[in-house]
Amino acid sequence: MLTYCRTNKGRVHFVVVFILTRFAREKYDHFALRSHLKSLGISRRSATEPIDDTATGKLMEGVLASFAQFDNDVRSDRTKAGMKAALEIGRWTFLAPIGYINVPKSFGKSLIPDPERAPGVRRIFEGFATGQFTQQELLAQVRRSGLTTRKGLPLSSQAFGTLLQNPLYIGIIDVPDYGVRWKRGDFEPLLGEDVFYRVQAVLSGRVQLTAPRQRSRPDFPLRGFVRCSVCDRGLTGSWSKGRHGGRYAHYHCRPTCRAVNIAKARLEGLFVDELERLQPTPGYIRLLKESILTVWHERKTAVRNELETSSERRRRFSRSSIVSTKRSSSLVQSIPKRTDCSAIGFARNSPSYRSIGTSQLEELDVEGILAFVERVLPKASDLWVHASLDQRQRLQQLFFRRECRSRENALVEPL
Repeated sequence: MLTYCRTNKGRVHFVVVFILTRFAREKYDHFALRSHLKSLGISRRSATEPIDDTATGKLMEGVLASFAQFDNDVRSDRTKAGMKAALEIGRWTFLAPIGYINVPKSFGKSLIPDPERAPGVRRIFEGFATGQFTQQELLAQVRRSGLTTRKGLPLSSQAFGTLLQNPLYIGIIDVPDYGVRWKRGDFEPLLGEDVFYRVQAVLSGRVQLTAPRQRSRPDFPLRGFVRCSVCDRGLTGSWSKGRHGGRYAHYHCRPTCRAVNIAKARLEGLFVDELERLQPTPGYIRLLKESILTVWHERKTAVRNELETSSERRRRFSRSSIVSTKRSSSLVQSIPKRTDCSAIGFARNSPSYRSIGTSQLEELDVEGILAFVERVLPKASDLWVHASLDQRQRLQQLFFRRECRSRENALVEPL
């Protein structure tokens, strides 16, 4: 309507409504619209109410507009009261979050799991609870898996963060705006409480992530890892434009310090040199591999011998218990159980049995692990140069348990 009035300015003189409550619900909106129409030379008229451009008509219009807002406010208060009462008894009155579907009262519950999206939501929580993924990594996986909103749009970062903190997934209704706190819902939880609270602990930092800290810009893989030796804060990275239009990358400290400002190529070159200095030689790796395998085979042999000895003792106890059956019929039932349990207890209490079982010994591929180490560690510097951002960060954590420091355009020992 407003567009039509603007495009036909001078040709439209009146806007007629049946009743003013249909013109605007809010008093301020009413007068804003009236002012806008007046600027176009248009007056308002009501088919059922006495309003016009006289002083009395304007007064009546203001009173009727106030009553329209009062009626709207009363309806709103009644609606909120009804919704609060429903929330208090565990009925969800809003749009269902991802993973649930709203259903009528005839179902006996307000939400049911969405058969298409509920499994994806469970995988999100279970994956994040492990502490092996950052929110950005997990969100990228979710988008690749095809999980979307009801409108078919990919999850945004904000929606993903809200999803991870929503207690509705453990069957808890928490709506502070309505004064409803931690009420048990009438619907089935999607998650176990242990998984949900584990996720909250990871989000709050009480449980440390095992995944490397991700930096959004792969141009600067050492950002945050190398620290300033003056203020002890992680260096950041940025590109600058030269006089002749060229772009140059630098690592530097924060604006409040600026003690370090070093070219990207220079700092990363120093880091590669440090990796080359720390990486073991092939000869050292071979010697280490032989030593570990020797100890490992000795350990396996010792465990097997101890288990065989325990089995032999168990058999001896069993034979002796069978012989003793001639003495008393009551001991026939009691002695085998006691001796059998004592034999089992002896085996289970042995140090080697407690630490690892026979099946675990066979499954653990120590030789495969050592072969991988033999291939990777002597070439760590080359791998870092050609690796992706995630692989670089993991390699940095492998060689340096803590961050490095930069001082006077040089890389010093790790903290």
